[in-house]
Amino acid sequence: MNASIVVNNYNYGRFLRDAIDSCLAQDHPETEVIVVDDGSGDASRDIIRSYGREITPVLKENGGQGSAFNAGFAASRGDVVIYLDADDRLRPTAVAQAAERLAGGDAAKAHWPLAVIDAGGELTGETIPKEPLPSGDLRSVVADRGPFSSVSPPTSGNAWTRRFLDHVLPMPEGRYRILADCYLLDLAPLFGTVERIDTPETDYRVHGDNLFWHSFDAQVWRHAELPRLHAELLMHHCRELGISASPERWAVDSWWESLEAAAAAIADTLPLRASFVLVDDCRWGMDATRDRRALPFPARDGQYAGPPAGDDEALEELDRTLGDDVRFVVIGWPSFWWLEAYPRLSEHLDAALGLAFEDERVKIFGPRAPVGSVGR
Repeated sequence: MNASIVVNNYNYGRFLRDAIDSCLAQDHPETEVIVVDDGSGDASRDIIRSYGREITPVLKENGGQGSAFNAGFAASRGDVVIYLDADDRLRPTAVAQAAERLAGGDAAKAHWPLAVIDAGGELTGETIPKEPLPSGDLRSVVADRGPFSSVSPPTSGNAWTRRFLDHVLPMPEGRYRILADCYLLDLAPLFGTVERIDTPETDYRVHGDNLFWHSFDAQVWRHAELPRLHAELLMHHCRELGISASPERWAVDSWWESLEAAAAAIADTLPLRASFVLVDDCRWGMDATRDRRALPFPARDGQYAGPPAGDDEALEELDRTLGDDVRFVVIGWPSFWWLEAYPRLSEHLDAALGLAFEDERVKIFGPRAPVGSVGR
């Protein structure tokens, strides 16, 4: 199968050469590399030009990620298409593995876990996502549970069949200046099976400027419309494909509705301008919540450092973090498992701080703020 790798870049010149080199090093012989530069203001275009005919450049004005996806696909010829964010890099076997899984059959995409690397390209030992990736016919899952119901890696951990992309591209560019992968991730299971590769085939770079790390309020603001938009999108295609759906149940399972509710609980419980320890397995992506400052836990150099090795490490890290200026610990639902995995930490939180609020989304330990001192 012919394959196309579309590198989408915007001001990631410091990582771009690493990404392009990883594409050119693929084991699969029939692989073209297309690099879309979405109006960068750094040295990205000089780097792109330095590769000459080894790659196909697409140099365009800034239009956002959806626009870059559309332009890259229009320039591609592959039966299999991989979109690679320019701050990530592919492992040499990525295209070959994807092509093998997608050859023939009814597949819409293949996906694999991502190995997390730091800004310097060193492996951290973490993978994204943490949950096992699904495979097979997921139509009923999406039809029953709606938007974002199927676990999937972000952009660089997916390979798409041209047959699927021909159905759904070009995507609406104005609506997808960011998070263009969400458009494809939600729709793919409706158009065919999902194939799983168990080994990480992409290194996912976490460097502090990722959208994933932007402030929580910005995340909620940007994503609040996505569940509504995608509900309409899924219903349109379900009707078109003759798939019976259950939209009345979709809102119950919405990630972003739950995230907004958790943020409201934090704002109702913590005083204004309070700092707090956030235990969320780095899934919420928040560094501030309505004039309250979240500290990742545990942290190294201000970044989430992964789950502690045991109770002793968890308690030591908590002692280093808590103080006169930090009196609250917030545990988000992705990390409720910590309370069983670290029983002494759980006992310490109950005894030393006390439970100020809990529901199915968030547990808040610390003193309840006096009436009148909280606000959104």
